[in-house]
Amino acid sequence: SMLMTDKERVLSTRVVGGTVSGYKHKEELSEALERRAALKYIGQRKDDVTRRGHVLKEAEAAVKQKQGHVDVVEEKIRNMAEEANALDATDHFGNRDRVNAIRRRVETLRLKREDELRELHGEGEVEYFARREYNNALIELRRVEELEPQLIADEKAAMEEGKIIAEMRATQETKSAVRFEKLVRAREQVAVEQHALDQEKTLEFAERAKVGRVAAIKRVKESRERRQESEQLFDGKQREDYEKRAAALSELKRNMDAAADKIQGQNAQRAKRSKAIEVKRAAEKSEILAAGGNPYAVWRQQDKERELKQKEENRKSKMKAQENALLKQIMEEDEKRRVRLIEEERAKEAAREFQREMGGQAKQARVHEYMTSRTVGGHDILDPTGRELRIYPSKATVLMDWKFGLGTRPNPPGARPGEEVPAGMP
Repeated sequence: SMLMTDKERVLSTRVVGGTVSGYKHKEELSEALERRAALKYIGQRKDDVTRRGHVLKEAEAAVKQKQGHVDVVEEKIRNMAEEANALDATDHFGNRDRVNAIRRRVETLRLKREDELRELHGEGEVEYFARREYNNALIELRRVEELEPQLIADEKAAMEEGKIIAEMRATQETKSAVRFEKLVRAREQVAVEQHALDQEKTLEFAERAKVGRVAAIKRVKESRERRQESEQLFDGKQREDYEKRAAALSELKRNMDAAADKIQGQNAQRAKRSKAIEVKRAAEKSEILAAGGNPYAVWRQQDKERELKQKEENRKSKMKAQENALLKQIMEEDEKRRVRLIEEERAKEAAREFQREMGGQAKQARVHEYMTSRTVGGHDILDPTGRELRIYPSKATVLMDWKFGLGTRPNPPGARPGEEVPAGMP
Protein backbone atom coordinates (compact mmCIF):
# COMPACT_ATOMS: atom_id res chain seq x y z
CA SER A 1 0.00 0.00 0.00
CA MET A 2 1.01 3.69 -0.28
CA LEU A 3 1.28 4.03 3.51
CA MET A 4 3.64 1.07 3.75
CA THR A 5 5.70 2.50 0.89
CA ASP A 6 6.05 5.82 2.71
CA LYS A 7 6.92 4.02 5.94
CA GLU A 8 9.57 1.94 4.23
CA ARG A 9 11.00 5.11 2.69
CA VAL A 10 11.12 6.76 6.12
CA LEU A 11 12.82 3.67 7.57
CA SER A 12 15.47 3.80 4.88
CA THR A 13 16.12 7.55 5.12
CA ARG A 14 15.24 8.64 8.68
CA VAL A 15 16.32 5.75 10.92
CA VAL A 16 19.97 5.94 11.99
CA GLY A 17 21.32 3.36 14.44
CA GLY A 18 17.81 2.31 15.49
CA THR A 19 16.81 5.93 16.28
CA VAL A 20 14.27 7.92 14.25
CA SER A 21 15.91 11.18 13.17
CA GLY A 22 14.06 14.26 11.97
CA TYR A 23 17.26 15.94 10.81
CA LYS A 24 17.03 17.61 7.41
CA HIS A 25 19.88 18.53 5.11
CA LYS A 26 20.44 22.14 4.17
CA GLU A 27 18.92 21.73 0.70
CA GLU A 28 15.86 19.90 2.05
CA LEU A 29 15.32 22.43 4.83
CA SER A 30 15.74 25.33 2.40
CA GLU A 31 13.21 23.74 0.01
CA ALA A 32 10.66 23.29 2.84
CA LEU A 33 11.10 26.87 4.01
CA GLU A 34 10.77 28.24 0.48
CA ARG A 35 7.65 26.14 -0.12
CA ARG A 36 5.98 27.38 3.06
CA ALA A 37 7.00 30.96 2.28
CA ALA A 38 5.49 30.61 -1.22
CA LEU A 39 2.21 29.23 0.18
CA LYS A 40 2.12 32.03 2.72
CA TYR A 41 2.76 34.59 -0.03
CA ILE A 42 -0.07 33.15 -2.17
CA GLY A 43 -2.40 33.28 0.82
CA GLN A 44 -1.41 36.88 1.45
CA ARG A 45 -2.11 37.69 -2.21
CA LYS A 46 -5.58 36.16 -1.91
CA ASP A 47 -6.27 38.11 1.25
CA ASP A 48 -4.98 41.24 -0.48
CA VAL A 49 -7.36 40.70 -3.45
CA THR A 50 -10.29 40.12 -1.08
CA ARG A 51 -9.44 43.17 0.98
CA ARG A 52 -9.02 45.41 -2.07
CA GLY A 53 -12.30 44.03 -3.46
CA HIS A 54 -14.07 45.13 -0.29
CA VAL A 55 -12.40 48.55 -0.55
CA LEU A 56 -13.55 48.86 -4.20
CA LYS A 57 -17.11 47.95 -3.28
CA GLU A 58 -17.10 50.51 -0.49
CA ALA A 59 -15.73 53.16 -2.89
CA GLU A 60 -18.40 52.34 -5.50
CA ALA A 61 -21.11 52.50 -2.84
CA ALA A 62 -19.77 55.88 -1.67
CA VAL A 63 -19.79 57.25 -5.25
CA LYS A 64 -23.33 55.99 -5.77
CA GLN A 65 -24.44 57.54 -2.49
CA LYS A 66 -22.85 60.91 -3.32
CA GLN A 67 -24.43 60.85 -6.79
CA GLY A 68 -27.80 60.22 -5.16
CA HIS A 69 -27.27 63.20 -2.86
CA VAL A 70 -26.44 65.42 -5.89
CA ASP A 71 -29.54 64.22 -7.74
CA VAL A 72 -31.76 64.92 -4.74
CA VAL A 73 -30.35 68.44 -4.34
CA GLU A 74 -30.76 69.19 -8.05
CA GLU A 75 -34.36 67.93 -7.95
CA LYS A 76 -35.07 70.21 -4.97
CA ILE A 77 -33.48 73.18 -6.76
CA ARG A 78 -35.55 72.56 -9.90
CA ASN A 79 -38.83 72.17 -7.98
CA MET A 80 -38.24 75.25 -5.84
CA ALA A 81 -37.26 77.33 -8.91
CA GLU A 82 -40.46 76.28 -10.64
CA GLU A 83 -42.47 77.10 -7.53
CA ALA A 84 -40.85 80.56 -7.26
CA ASN A 85 -41.52 81.30 -10.96
CA ALA A 86 -45.13 80.21 -10.61
CA LEU A 87 -45.67 82.39 -7.53
CA ASP A 88 -44.00 85.35 -9.25
CA ALA A 89 -46.15 84.93 -12.31
CA THR A 90 -49.34 84.65 -10.25
CA ASP A 91 -48.85 87.72 -8.07
CA HIS A 92 -45.53 89.51 -8.36
CA PHE A 93 -46.03 91.98 -5.51
CA GLY A 94 -48.15 89.83 -3.21
CA ASN A 95 -45.78 86.83 -3.26
CA ARG A 96 -42.53 88.83 -3.33
CA ASP A 97 -41.40 87.91 0.21
CA ARG A 98 -42.20 84.30 -0.29
CA VAL A 99 -40.46 84.22 -3.66
CA ASN A 100 -37.35 85.85 -2.14
CA ALA A 101 -37.26 83.28 0.69
CA ILE A 102 -37.56 80.42 -1.82
CA ARG A 103 -34.79 81.91 -3.96
CA ARG A 104 -32.52 82.23 -0.91
CA ARG A 105 -33.11 78.60 -0.12
CA VAL A 106 -32.34 77.78 -3.75
CA GLU A 107 -29.00 79.60 -3.45
CA THR A 108 -28.24 77.66 -0.27
CA LEU A 109 -29.06 74.41 -2.04
CA ARG A 110 -26.83 75.37 -4.95
CA LEU A 111 -23.92 75.93 -2.59
CA LYS A 112 -24.65 72.56 -1.02
CA ARG A 113 -24.72 71.03 -4.50
CA GLU A 114 -21.27 72.45 -5.22
CA ASP A 115 -19.98 70.86 -1.99
CA GLU A 116 -21.59 67.56 -2.91
CA LEU A 117 -20.06 67.71 -6.41
CA ARG A 118 -16.60 68.29 -4.95
CA GLU A 119 -17.07 65.37 -2.57
CA LEU A 120 -18.37 63.28 -5.49
CA HIS A 121 -15.21 64.12 -7.46
CA GLY A 122 -13.04 63.06 -4.51
CA GLU A 123 -14.95 59.79 -4.09
CA GLY A 124 -14.55 59.19 -7.83
CA GLU A 125 -10.79 59.52 -7.53
CA VAL A 126 -10.83 57.13 -4.57
CA GLU A 127 -12.86 54.65 -6.64
CA TYR A 128 -10.38 54.97 -9.54
CA PHE A 129 -7.37 54.25 -7.31
CA ALA A 130 -9.19 51.42 -5.53
CA ARG A 131 -10.10 49.81 -8.87
CA ARG A 132 -6.51 50.17 -10.09
CA GLU A 133 -5.11 48.60 -6.92
CA TYR A 134 -7.67 45.78 -7.15
CA ASN A 135 -6.72 45.02 -10.76
CA ASN A 136 -3.01 45.04 -9.93
CA ALA A 137 -3.54 42.68 -6.99
CA LEU A 138 -5.68 40.37 -9.17
CA ILE A 139 -2.98 40.26 -11.86
CA GLU A 140 -0.32 39.45 -9.24
CA LEU A 141 -2.50 36.67 -7.79
CA ARG A 142 -3.14 35.07 -11.19
CA ARG A 143 0.58 35.12 -11.86
CA VAL A 144 1.50 33.15 -8.72
CA GLU A 145 -1.53 30.94 -8.01
CA GLU A 146 -0.62 28.55 -10.86
CA LEU A 147 2.08 27.12 -8.57
CA GLU A 148 -0.27 26.59 -5.61
CA PRO A 149 -1.53 23.00 -6.40
CA GLN A 150 2.00 21.60 -6.69
CA LEU A 151 3.13 23.42 -3.55
CA ILE A 152 0.12 22.11 -1.59
CA ALA A 153 0.81 18.56 -2.78
CA ASP A 154 4.46 18.80 -1.71
CA GLU A 155 3.46 20.21 1.68
CA LYS A 156 0.94 17.40 2.23
CA ALA A 157 3.64 14.85 1.41
CA ALA A 158 5.99 16.47 3.94
CA MET A 159 3.23 16.47 6.58
CA GLU A 160 2.52 12.76 5.95
CA GLU A 161 6.22 12.03 6.39
CA GLY A 162 6.19 14.00 9.65
CA LYS A 163 3.18 11.98 10.90
CA ILE A 164 4.97 8.70 10.11
CA ILE A 165 8.09 9.91 11.96
CA ALA A 166 5.93 10.95 14.95
CA GLU A 167 4.26 7.50 15.06
CA MET A 168 7.63 5.74 14.94
CA ARG A 169 8.99 8.02 17.68
CA ALA A 170 5.91 7.34 19.81
CA THR A 171 6.50 3.60 19.48
CA GLN A 172 10.15 3.95 20.49
CA GLU A 173 9.25 6.23 23.41
CA THR A 174 6.66 3.68 24.61
CA LYS A 175 9.33 0.97 24.69
CA SER A 176 11.70 3.32 26.52
CA ALA A 177 8.95 4.13 29.04
CA VAL A 178 8.42 0.42 29.75
CA ARG A 179 12.15 -0.06 30.37
CA PHE A 180 12.23 3.03 32.57
CA GLU A 181 9.25 1.77 34.58
CA LYS A 182 11.06 -1.52 35.24
CA LEU A 183 14.13 0.41 36.36
CA VAL A 184 12.01 2.58 38.68
CA ARG A 185 10.39 -0.48 40.24
CA ALA A 186 13.79 -2.04 40.83
CA ARG A 187 14.99 1.17 42.48
CA GLU A 188 11.84 1.26 44.63
CA GLN A 189 12.54 -2.30 45.80
CA VAL A 190 16.10 -1.34 46.71
CA ALA A 191 14.74 1.73 48.52
CA VAL A 192 12.32 -0.47 50.52
CA GLU A 193 15.15 -2.77 51.55
CA GLN A 194 17.32 0.19 52.49
CA HIS A 195 14.43 1.64 54.48
CA ALA A 196 14.13 -1.62 56.39
CA LEU A 197 17.85 -1.52 57.18
CA ASP A 198 17.52 2.10 58.28
CA GLN A 199 14.64 1.11 60.58
CA GLU A 200 16.78 -1.58 62.18
CA LYS A 201 19.61 0.88 62.70
CA THR A 202 17.17 3.41 64.11
CA LEU A 203 15.89 0.89 66.65
CA GLU A 204 19.46 0.03 67.59
CA PHE A 205 20.32 3.70 68.07
CA ALA A 206 17.12 4.18 70.08
CA GLU A 207 18.17 1.40 72.44
CA ARG A 208 21.56 3.04 72.86
CA ALA A 209 19.96 6.45 73.53
CA LYS A 210 17.62 5.32 76.32
CA VAL A 211 19.98 6.83 78.88
CA GLY A 212 19.32 10.29 77.46
CA ARG A 213 15.60 9.72 76.77
CA VAL A 214 14.40 12.52 79.06
CA ALA A 215 16.63 15.10 77.41
CA ALA A 216 15.69 13.79 73.95
CA ILE A 217 11.99 14.02 74.77
CA LYS A 218 12.55 17.55 75.98
CA ARG A 219 14.35 18.51 72.76
CA VAL A 220 11.61 16.87 70.68
CA LYS A 221 8.96 18.73 72.66
CA GLU A 222 10.79 22.02 72.18
CA SER A 223 11.19 21.29 68.47
CA ARG A 224 7.48 20.45 68.18
CA GLU A 225 6.55 23.65 69.97
CA ARG A 226 8.78 25.67 67.67
CA ARG A 227 7.25 23.93 64.64
CA GLN A 228 3.74 24.59 65.96
CA GLU A 229 4.61 28.24 66.50
CA SER A 230 5.98 28.43 62.96
CA GLU A 231 2.83 26.77 61.60
CA GLN A 232 0.63 29.15 63.57
CA LEU A 233 2.59 32.12 62.25
CA PHE A 234 2.33 30.71 58.72
CA ASP A 235 -1.45 30.14 59.09
CA GLY A 236 -1.87 33.63 60.48
CA LYS A 237 0.10 35.05 57.56
CA GLN A 238 -2.07 33.08 55.12
CA ARG A 239 -5.27 34.33 56.77
CA GLU A 240 -3.95 37.88 56.71
CA ASP A 241 -3.04 37.60 53.02
CA TYR A 242 -6.46 36.09 52.25
CA GLU A 243 -8.24 38.90 54.10
CA LYS A 244 -6.13 41.48 52.26
CA ARG A 245 -6.96 39.91 48.89
CA ALA A 246 -10.65 39.71 49.79
CA ALA A 247 -10.64 43.35 50.88
CA ALA A 248 -8.86 44.35 47.67
CA LEU A 249 -11.41 42.45 45.56
CA SER A 250 -14.29 44.04 47.48
CA GLU A 251 -12.77 47.49 46.99
CA LEU A 252 -12.30 46.74 43.27
CA LYS A 253 -15.93 45.66 42.93
CA ARG A 254 -17.14 48.78 44.74
CA ASN A 255 -15.00 50.97 42.48
CA MET A 256 -16.26 49.16 39.38
CA ASP A 257 -19.89 49.51 40.49
CA ALA A 258 -19.34 53.19 41.27
CA ALA A 259 -17.71 53.76 37.88
CA ALA A 260 -20.55 51.92 36.11
CA ASP A 261 -23.17 53.98 37.98
CA LYS A 262 -21.29 57.17 37.12
CA ILE A 263 -21.09 56.25 33.43
CA GLN A 264 -24.79 55.33 33.34
CA GLY A 265 -25.69 58.60 35.00
CA GLN A 266 -23.57 60.58 32.55
CA ASN A 267 -25.12 58.72 29.62
CA ALA A 268 -28.61 59.40 30.97
CA GLN A 269 -27.81 63.08 31.45
CA ARG A 270 -26.30 63.26 27.96
CA ALA A 271 -29.37 61.58 26.42
CA LYS A 272 -31.72 63.86 28.37
CA ARG A 273 -29.74 66.93 27.30
CA SER A 274 -29.70 65.79 23.65
CA LYS A 275 -33.46 65.18 23.72
CA ALA A 276 -34.08 68.64 25.22
CA ILE A 277 -31.88 70.21 22.53
CA GLU A 278 -33.80 68.37 19.79
CA VAL A 279 -37.15 69.54 21.19
CA LYS A 280 -35.86 73.10 21.47
CA ARG A 281 -34.45 73.08 17.95
CA ALA A 282 -37.68 71.68 16.52
CA ALA A 283 -39.50 74.61 18.12
CA GLU A 284 -36.94 77.17 16.91
CA LYS A 285 -36.62 75.90 13.35
CA SER A 286 -39.78 77.54 12.00
CA GLU A 287 -38.94 80.86 13.71
CA ILE A 288 -35.42 80.93 12.23
CA LEU A 289 -36.74 80.10 8.76
CA ALA A 290 -39.42 82.79 9.03
CA ALA A 291 -36.73 85.29 9.95
CA GLY A 292 -34.75 84.30 6.81
CA GLY A 293 -31.93 82.59 8.69
CA ASN A 294 -30.26 79.23 8.37
CA PRO A 295 -31.27 77.10 11.37
CA TYR A 296 -28.36 74.70 10.87
CA ALA A 297 -25.83 77.55 10.93
CA VAL A 298 -27.45 78.92 14.09
CA TRP A 299 -27.35 75.50 15.74
CA ARG A 300 -23.73 74.97 14.74
CA GLN A 301 -22.85 78.30 16.33
CA GLN A 302 -24.69 77.27 19.52
CA ASP A 303 -22.88 73.90 19.56
CA LYS A 304 -19.55 75.64 19.09
CA GLU A 305 -20.22 78.05 21.96
CA ARG A 306 -21.34 75.15 24.17
CA GLU A 307 -18.21 73.21 23.23
CA LEU A 308 -15.94 76.18 24.03
CA LYS A 309 -17.65 76.57 27.39
CA GLN A 310 -17.20 72.88 28.14
CA LYS A 311 -13.52 73.02 27.15
CA GLU A 312 -12.98 75.97 29.49
CA GLU A 313 -14.63 74.07 32.35
CA ASN A 314 -12.52 70.99 31.61
CA ARG A 315 -9.37 73.09 31.51
CA LYS A 316 -10.14 74.59 34.92
CA SER A 317 -10.91 71.17 36.42
CA LYS A 318 -7.66 69.75 34.99
CA MET A 319 -5.68 72.65 36.46
CA LYS A 320 -7.29 72.03 39.84
CA ALA A 321 -6.49 68.31 39.62
CA GLN A 322 -2.88 69.09 38.67
CA GLU A 323 -2.56 71.42 41.64
CA ASN A 324 -3.90 68.73 44.00
CA ALA A 325 -1.56 66.13 42.48
CA LEU A 326 1.40 68.50 42.88
CA LEU A 327 0.54 69.13 46.54
CA LYS A 328 0.20 65.38 47.12
CA GLN A 329 3.56 64.75 45.43
CA ILE A 330 5.23 67.41 47.59
CA MET A 331 3.77 65.83 50.76
CA GLU A 332 4.90 62.35 49.65
CA GLU A 333 8.41 63.62 48.91
CA ASP A 334 8.57 65.26 52.34
CA GLU A 335 7.51 61.99 53.97
CA LYS A 336 10.09 60.02 51.96
CA ARG A 337 12.80 62.52 52.92
CA ARG A 338 11.86 62.20 56.61
CA VAL A 339 11.92 58.39 56.42
CA ARG A 340 15.25 58.46 54.58
CA LEU A 341 16.80 60.71 57.24
CA ILE A 342 15.57 58.34 59.98
CA GLU A 343 17.02 55.32 58.14
CA GLU A 344 20.34 57.09 57.61
CA GLU A 345 20.52 57.91 61.32
CA ARG A 346 19.74 54.26 62.18
CA ALA A 347 22.47 53.09 59.77
CA LYS A 348 24.98 55.44 61.36
CA GLU A 349 24.03 54.23 64.84
CA ALA A 350 24.35 50.59 63.68
CA ALA A 351 27.81 51.37 62.25
CA ARG A 352 28.88 52.94 65.54
CA GLU A 353 27.53 49.93 67.46
CA PHE A 354 29.35 47.59 65.06
CA GLN A 355 32.62 49.41 65.69
CA ARG A 356 32.07 49.16 69.46
CA GLU A 357 31.37 45.40 69.23
CA MET A 358 33.80 44.35 66.49
CA GLY A 359 36.76 46.62 67.22
CA GLY A 360 40.19 45.23 68.14
CA GLN A 361 39.80 45.80 71.85
CA ALA A 362 36.34 44.10 71.92
CA LYS A 363 37.72 41.06 70.04
CA GLN A 364 40.66 40.80 72.44
CA ALA A 365 38.34 40.96 75.45
CA ARG A 366 36.10 38.18 74.06
CA VAL A 367 39.10 35.95 73.31
CA HIS A 368 40.44 36.49 76.84
CA GLU A 369 37.07 35.64 78.37
CA TYR A 370 36.72 32.48 76.22
CA MET A 371 40.22 31.17 77.04
CA THR A 372 39.91 31.77 80.78
CA SER A 373 36.52 29.97 80.83
CA ARG A 374 37.82 26.91 78.94
CA THR A 375 41.27 26.35 80.54
CA VAL A 376 42.17 24.83 83.89
CA GLY A 377 43.53 27.51 86.12
CA GLY A 378 42.05 30.35 84.07
CA HIS A 379 45.00 30.88 81.71
CA ASP A 380 44.37 33.02 78.68
CA ILE A 381 47.41 31.80 76.68
CA LEU A 382 48.72 28.29 75.95
CA ASP A 383 52.33 28.58 74.81
CA PRO A 384 53.58 25.41 73.02
CA THR A 385 57.05 27.00 72.71
CA GLY A 386 57.54 27.40 76.45
CA ARG A 387 59.96 25.54 78.75
CA GLU A 388 57.63 22.62 79.44
CA LEU A 389 58.50 19.46 77.52
CA ARG A 390 54.87 18.69 76.65
CA ILE A 391 51.44 20.23 77.12
CA TYR A 392 48.85 17.62 78.21
CA PRO A 393 45.29 18.47 77.09
CA SER A 394 43.80 17.03 80.26
CA LYS A 395 45.94 19.46 82.31
CA ALA A 396 44.96 22.46 80.17
CA THR A 397 41.21 21.88 79.83
CA VAL A 398 38.44 19.43 80.72
CA LEU A 399 38.03 16.44 78.35
CA MET A 400 34.50 15.15 77.78
CA ASP A 401 33.86 11.52 78.73
CA TRP A 402 31.32 9.00 77.34
CA LYS A 403 28.38 10.84 78.96
CA PHE A 404 28.74 13.83 76.63
CA GLY A 405 25.78 14.10 74.20
CA LEU A 406 23.35 11.92 76.16
CA GLY A 407 21.52 14.80 77.82
CA THR A 408 23.28 14.43 81.17
CA ARG A 409 25.65 16.91 82.75
CA PRO A 410 28.84 16.78 80.68
CA ASN A 411 31.15 17.63 83.53
CA PRO A 412 31.19 15.67 86.83
CA PRO A 413 31.12 17.68 90.06
CA GLY A 414 34.40 19.39 90.72
CA ALA A 415 35.54 19.11 87.07
CA ARG A 416 34.10 22.26 85.59
CA PRO A 417 36.37 24.49 83.44
CA GLY A 418 38.85 26.33 85.62
CA GLU A 419 38.87 23.68 88.35
CA GLU A 420 41.18 20.79 89.06
CA VAL A 421 39.95 17.31 88.01
CA PRO A 422 39.13 15.25 91.14
CA ALA A 423 41.04 12.01 91.71
CA GLY A 424 39.48 8.93 90.20
CA MET A 425 37.64 10.80 87.49
CA PRO A 426 38.20 9.68 83.86
